[in-house]
Amino acid sequence: MFDSDILHYGSSWNPYYFIPLPEERTPITWTTIPQVLIYWAPFYLMAYLARKADTYLLRLLLLPIVISTAAYCTYWFRVEDPTIATVQWGRSFVTLVVVAKAIDYAFVKNGRFKVGEKELPPISGTAKSQTTSVQGNGHAHPPTQRDSVFPQWFRDASELIFTMRGIGWDFGKGLYVPKESRSLERGPFLRTTVFSLLWNYIIIDILNSLFKLVPRVGTYRGGSIFLQELSPVPRYALSSAIHLASGFIIQYGMDICNDIATLFSVGVLGQSPEQWPPVQDRPWKATSLHEYWGKRWHQSLRQVFYVYGGCVGGWLAGSIGMVLGSFFASGMYHEVGMHMSDHRVTLFFLLQGVGIILEGLWKKATGKPVGGVAGWIWTAFFVLVIGQISTDAWAIHGLIGGLIVPYPLSVTRRILSPAAQSLLNLWHS
Repeated sequence: MFDSDILHYGSSWNPYYFIPLPEERTPITWTTIPQVLIYWAPFYLMAYLARKADTYLLRLLLLPIVISTAAYCTYWFRVEDPTIATVQWGRSFVTLVVVAKAIDYAFVKNGRFKVGEKELPPISGTAKSQTTSVQGNGHAHPPTQRDSVFPQWFRDASELIFTMRGIGWDFGKGLYVPKESRSLERGPFLRTTVFSLLWNYIIIDILNSLFKLVPRVGTYRGGSIFLQELSPVPRYALSSAIHLASGFIIQYGMDICNDIATLFSVGVLGQSPEQWPPVQDRPWKATSLHEYWGKRWHQSLRQVFYVYGGCVGGWLAGSIGMVLGSFFASGMYHEVGMHMSDHRVTLFFLLQGVGIILEGLWKKATGKPVGGVAGWIWTAFFVLVIGQISTDAWAIHGLIGGLIVPYPLSVTRRILSPAAQSLLNLWHS
């Protein structure tokens, strides 16, 4: 009887016992927001322990709590308004990052070290400042830290959590760091970052407003970027424009995230401006996929993809496995979310890994790396042509047409578009 009960349970097990259907989830309101965000408490504790000596066992024991709490907070609550389903997508992305970081903190036996640190303090002790930041491509030098109203334990945990690229940390070895063009004096640096944030916001607002003009694609219900009512030439011209604009929204969106993290870390936590260089380096200038994905595109999720796939892939098949594992993890990360895409997203990222492997074979066969005009065309084909399958998957599920900039905060829809319409009316009158 006992065995048959187990077999019956195993055959009838439903994952939605643990991840409920969307209609069964609790709506997010002002009163439920604390429940939605509570998983950050054990996550902060995990980051704190990762900066203390002899906490390996504690971190391993804490990991299931972080993962289960993060899953509960993400999948047991929902945003009711379908027009802002992009918020659900963003919530799932943040959760996946938190889980990856928690796994990393749990399994790194001795904890996470800054460059130059030899040992971590015990739980009851305070860290001695032996830190260094990284400038250029790995050159270390001591940063200047300012006083902060926050306690040291919070600042230390926050620095580890919000350091996505690993600049100045042990897990950032080999990272390409774009050159800094801003003044490294704190005041001018913060002002320039604020202007950068506003500029990036306006660009995203303009592009998001243009999306609203495209039938079906510009709505939260979604639609294909390949409009069948158009003849082939304008159809693929439009799909290419939508894909390119989507890429710019992602690029400027990552810049905004980096600007916000920079303002918080430098302005509030008192970190050095040298610890927050630009997040991207003109991706359109890349002449190979290796240069595009390894240097010029943002490296903010580098460690996340290594944890989810690169580590296992490297263990199974060396460097080739690490490349394919990382890109497979990237594809699944962008696909899974809140199911606002399909398998074409993962296929796109896997093909990028295949392209990088082919570049390595080319270099081995010819002795020359992919580059020049031919390399730029090669890269553009993989990113701008093949990439349209990924953008189409997002568009069909309403991600592109979903709310990115709320109407009350949209400079384009509230000011620029009406002004342009008035000028056109005057021109025709």
